[in-house]
Amino acid sequence: MGAAKKLARNEEREVDRLFESAASYFSLLSEPTRLKILHAICNEEKSVSEIVSMTGATQTNISRHLSVMYNARVLKRRRVGNAVYYSVGDPTLIKICRAVCMHVACDIGPGLDTAAAEAVFSTA
Repeated sequence: MGAAKKLARNEEREVDRLFESAASYFSLLSEPTRLKILHAICNEEKSVSEIVSMTGATQTNISRHLSVMYNARVLKRRRVGNAVYYSVGDPTLIKICRAVCMHVACDIGPGLDTAAAEAVFSTA
């Protein structure tokens, strides 16, 4: 196999790895509860109990999603006594969420409130 073919195969493998990583990143957004969590903390950190209150989900469910998102390094957390606080660890994810919500409200979802979509994931 020539050097050019080896280089092309290596590049193809790297592109495949990139696409796999991108798909994994996007999978974090495939769960509405995770979007609610991101919306809750997009401007400031919140305790788990505050996130539970803002999302209306159970603490068990929120804790499971927070763990997945923290392990994916899109959230940061800190402990103060018994309380755990979460904040956005990847601001790009907030920008992506806002862009997608705006696109859905304006272009895909007829009848959706675009004013509400503008407020979603807004930064202070």
